Amino acid sequence: MGNSYFLGANTSSGFAHCAEDVLNTAEKLYIIKGGPGTGKSRLMEEIAKAAEAKNMLCDRYYCSSDPSSLDGIYVHDIGLCLTDGTAPHMRDPRYPGAVDEIVDLSRFWNTAHLESDKDTITSLCNKKKKLYDEVYAYMSACDDLFEAEKIILESCVAKEKICDFVKRVFRSRGTGSGFSLTKRQTQAIGMKGSVSFDTFASTSNEVYLISDTRGIDIAVYDAVIEELKRRDYSAYVSHDPMRNMVINAVFVPELSMAFTSKASDTESCKIINTDRFIIKKKISENRSKLRRVSHLRNELKDVILTRFKEISAVHFALEDIYIGAMDFKKKEEFTAELKVKIFG
Repeated sequence: MGNSYFLGANTSSGFAHCAEDVLNTAEKLYIIKGGPGTGKSRLMEEIAKAAEAKNMLCDRYYCSSDPSSLDGIYVHDIGLCLTDGTAPHMRDPRYPGAVDEIVDLSRFWNTAHLESDKDTITSLCNKKKKLYDEVYAYMSACDDLFEAEKIILESCVAKEKICDFVKRVFRSRGTGSGFSLTKRQTQAIGMKGSVSFDTFASTSNEVYLISDTRGIDIAVYDAVIEELKRRDYSAYVSHDPMRNMVINAVFVPELSMAFTSKASDTESCKIINTDRFIIKKKISENRSKLRRVSHLRNELKDVILTRFKEISAVHFALEDIYIGAMDFKKKEEFTAELKVKIFG
């Protein structure tokens, strides 16, 4: 089994791609087109399982809106990538035939069946778009409040203490082979609420778990990135979709080290309690402001989650229509043929 990530994230500016490097460097890329419920995710899962049956390493990239559904896979051993090429992650071939190939699942649906449901499909699609527009507007307001919170917290954090602490962590680490940051999204907000993968922590020998209740963790991550840059280490980074996509997890492959705010195995983690970095007097002076901003952000998050529940109902209603129009027998026959084409 490989690692689990999200292909992208829902943000205040819409859907953000978070694995473009994988798509752009694949030796072979299959771009899957088709409506909701046409079996795009199942096709990718079948190819992933076929790769793993041959002991190949396969990463899975899940849908940020529906984390039970795949948006992409990457098979390391053969440089193979399959990705959902429909909205919101629209993609067309850059090197048609030579590298990129379109897999069109619409060939397996009954167009007449879908045309008979034209009014319902149109209504549901329009409703879904409107709900997403609302979600992104609320997320934008949430980001504005977060930026206000950051300004308040600026005077409440002893940044020199954070920098000194991070330098001590890396004191005996030497230098790396070159600084770079690569996006690998491990957190998303969507139809199942806020969901996180434990990928960075589970693949590291040394895990620093940042225990934080005030929003000071961002200052720790900033200091970590600066130290990595100073020491020439590359890292994978994930971002917080509910806080203007600031970094909220770091994995350093060369050191097998992770910094994260969430981990399933907390017992093996080294805890960083951010309370040690606060200026108590300043926190006391700004407590009422911080509480007010936090309360407003939580209210907005509740509204966002409610809208995602409405999106879920619309999405699965659309899926039901397309499922009813699909010839899955022919689609599965095609999947079997594709496996032979890829793996022999």
